[in-house]
Amino acid sequence: MTHLRQVPFLPSEHLYSRIARYHRLSGNINPQSTRSLLDIPPGTFKAQDIFNETFELSIAAVIQHGDDALSQLLSEHSLFGYYRLATPKTLIASRLARWSAGRSTREIQKHVQNDRIVVLDKAWQSCPDCVTSDIKQFGTAYWHTEHQIPGIAFCSTHRTPLWSGCEACGTVYSTLNDLPLPAPPCKCIEASHGTPAPTLFQNWLLGNVPKPVSYTHLTL
Repeated sequence: MTHLRQVPFLPSEHLYSRIARYHRLSGNINPQSTRSLLDIPPGTFKAQDIFNETFELSIAAVIQHGDDALSQLLSEHSLFGYYRLATPKTLIASRLARWSAGRSTREIQKHVQNDRIVVLDKAWQSCPDCVTSDIKQFGTAYWHTEHQIPGIAFCSTHRTPLWSGCEACGTVYSTLNDLPLPAPPCKCIEASHGTPAPTLFQNWLLGNVPKPVSYTHLTL
């Protein structure tokens, strides 16, 4: 049986994408079987949300079944860096302390975190050119962390519009609860126009998150 340790992160891969690849490679019958093996109970996988129980339990599962450092998980494989831009330092420190100790943050009072600090999008996005190059280089497509940043509509590498489905033909990704991986987009996208030049705000986001950060300055 394939072990999660045998499915290491790919470059800038989102945390949930690694679980999706593990699910496919392990040959488990259904997503529920995979979640059971990793001790991740039912709950919604939301790429842009790091303040829910599913995210915390996924972190715990990856650390327990592998040798990944918490700092690397958060900075390279989640949108933790994005939230650091607008979240009080005391809240960040409290969550880091609990995650480092393997505990949930549910006990942290809810009112200290504004759940509407950003507008979240439920759709998972991928770059068609990245899908092609990832399959060629790694043998599989995967979800890139950068592509899930709220407000980003293009791939910084290829300047290609990100894709999460097509209103024209009704092609959409299944929910991430089914643990899918990105697939080549429908043919409709071939007729679409190129993306406009990135705005100053989009360039600022890409220049700040996600990127590795040091947590040693925080009081844990």
